[in-house]
Amino acid sequence: MKNQILLAIGLMIMSLFACKSDNNPGDAAKQSAPAQAVYPVLPAELYQKLYNEADYLDFIFHNFPFSMSQKEKPSIQLNVSYIDKATVMSIPQNCKPIARQFYQIEGEIILEADVYYGADCNFYVFHENGKASYANMMSQNGVGFFQNIIQQAMNAAKQIGG
Repeated sequence: MKNQILLAIGLMIMSLFACKSDNNPGDAAKQSAPAQAVYPVLPAELYQKLYNEADYLDFIFHNFPFSMSQKEKPSIQLNVSYIDKATVMSIPQNCKPIARQFYQIEGEIILEADVYYGADCNFYVFHENGKASYANMMSQNGVGFFQNIIQQAMNAAKQIGG
């Protein structure tokens, strides 16, 4: 009987030490869980629809005194190609969109995109029916395109101002 009591006490003590943990088990699960994308990437069918059918593209820049439009098919297709297939894993707090793009087919806006450009902020967040729905990284060619547009705007502002 005495051995059974000692065995029971020993098992209880061992189970206490085995259950004792400095970390919350939920914390371990959070640390080992893979990072989630902010939004899913633009579906391939919608990307193809933009590439094949979009016939007008408007850009409204938030902090520059100009807007821009494209109506030539090759220019629109080139711009669509700036949408990288990679997912956006986070939107840093310091990132703000520089522009809004409007993709049109036969006069109807079928998709809008907030354009994020800058240090660690080169991606698109796409909106359907007024709601953020998808996010894709921007290709290096897209980064170059926006860099060129902004540089041209800054040069024009210098000429006007000085």
